[in-house]
Amino acid sequence: MRFSFADVQQVARQCCGVYNDDVTIEAYMFSPDKQISKSLYITVSKDEIPLNKAIENGAIAAVLPIGAKVPKYTPTHFPVFFINNVLQGVYVLLDTYVNRFDKEGDKKTKPMCVDGVNDWLQTQHISEEELIKWHKLLAKWQEVDK
Repeated sequence: MRFSFADVQQVARQCCGVYNDDVTIEAYMFSPDKQISKSLYITVSKDEIPLNKAIENGAIAAVLPIGAKVPKYTPTHFPVFFINNVLQGVYVLLDTYVNRFDKEGDKKTKPMCVDGVNDWLQTQHISEEELIKWHKLLAKWQEVDK
């Protein structure tokens, strides 16, 4: 089972940089300080985005909010996807992946790493109802991971 840049493009409004759709995204990176190879770095910040740190730690692409400034040092072959509502977009990506994993039934393929998502959610200003929705999705994710 694959999760590719084309999947991210489904929820992104815009993209800059060149990407190869043969490359598979294997994890989500919610903190640029964690070493997670072949990951999709996700941030809601529009200020001082530490893409260099994320790239050093294994990010192969990033999801940023529309209006975020991409640092000048960003490599051309490092795609940056822009989403209007990053929290909602990431939820859709995770939900799509879990449903695809369930449907395809490929139990040999380990689900994508979402390490750090709970810490990331704590930094978001979301309603209790939204948080419950996220926790239900993450519980479903853990079931798939068994």
